[in-house]
Amino acid sequence: MKTKPITALDRMLAAQAGAADIAREIIAEARSGLEPFCEIPDGYRHCRLEYATRNLGDLSADEARQLLGQPSGPILNPSPVHIEAIEFFRMLVNGDPLVCEHRSPLRPTLGAYLVGPPGVGKTHIMAAFAVCVKQRLDEDLTRLEATIRSLVQRMYEQTLHQQAIWTRPAEDGGRWDIRSARPSDPDGAKDFMTRAAREGVSMIAVPPPEERFGAAVRALTRKIRTYPHQPADMLYLGFEDLCAGLQSEPERRARLLGAIEHARVVFIDDIHPKGDPDRFHVIQQLIERRYELNRPGTFLTTNLTADELGAGDAMLAQRLLSRCSENFIKFDFRGCIDWRVTVKSRRIRLIEEAIRERVGQRASTPSPPPSPTNPSA
Repeated sequence: MKTKPITALDRMLAAQAGAADIAREIIAEARSGLEPFCEIPDGYRHCRLEYATRNLGDLSADEARQLLGQPSGPILNPSPVHIEAIEFFRMLVNGDPLVCEHRSPLRPTLGAYLVGPPGVGKTHIMAAFAVCVKQRLDEDLTRLEATIRSLVQRMYEQTLHQQAIWTRPAEDGGRWDIRSARPSDPDGAKDFMTRAAREGVSMIAVPPPEERFGAAVRALTRKIRTYPHQPADMLYLGFEDLCAGLQSEPERRARLLGAIEHARVVFIDDIHPKGDPDRFHVIQQLIERRYELNRPGTFLTTNLTADELGAGDAMLAQRLLSRCSENFIKFDFRGCIDWRVTVKSRRIRLIEEAIRERVGQRASTPSPPPSPTNPSA
């Protein structure tokens, strides 16, 4: 015997879920399983669009260890390109009409292409902007969730009311259920129609309340996809995750492609084809498709220039360079200092100094005299 699935209404009636739980589930359904790509990696949530100056050469061993374990929110000892990139992203956060539509960071009119070696702060700055975008989107989604919660609660109360009037007293003092008129129960339907005709009740085919509740929840889920701000309006993907997602099962691949095409803001970190033409075409198709759909809010980090991303194909590189010049402002971090290397070098020097000091102390300390031999041994 087939088990009837547990519905949202069943869970609410059993006090296993409330309107807020159902509202969050509706938003999650609207994301279509893309939640992992809607979050900023834990290692970058501390990043801020700020910069500070600090003498890294004077750090104590404890300070160096702490800084390596808990990286700074601001960029430390910025170069001019750091300051320029931070100011650009601040313009986006503030909704400057030069770079945004409707003064919203979720409606950028261009993207950014940050190039440079590992550790120079390009991902830090891009992630700091992503943190601001995520905060703004979460504020919108909080309001949306409150609206959905209110609608779900109202639908639930209406369903309870419908269930209360769904049965009516019969002539003989018993009760008969309008649901008995469903085609799955022909005898009950015949009996119902006979009673209805005798009492002069006009009949229309109406699904039972629980079915109407389920249909209303599904309709609400579809309705969300027409709202100005979507739960998947911001996507943050490492390039490896993007390539893996596009090689997954067809349904997941289609959802991911659709989300990337239509998200307001997309962040792709650490692009590198690794000499693989297929990986290069992922980059090309991503940029081309978002260009065609007029979705300019694409932000990329890589350690390769557009020429290098072309993997030796001059024509492909030129095409990519052309699209980048139309859609992206470029920030070149090549030549910048990796402050982590500076801090690590400082810590290693302090450890080396401590080792030499301990060796020197041992060398200057006289060796203890040998223990006397025990005559009775």
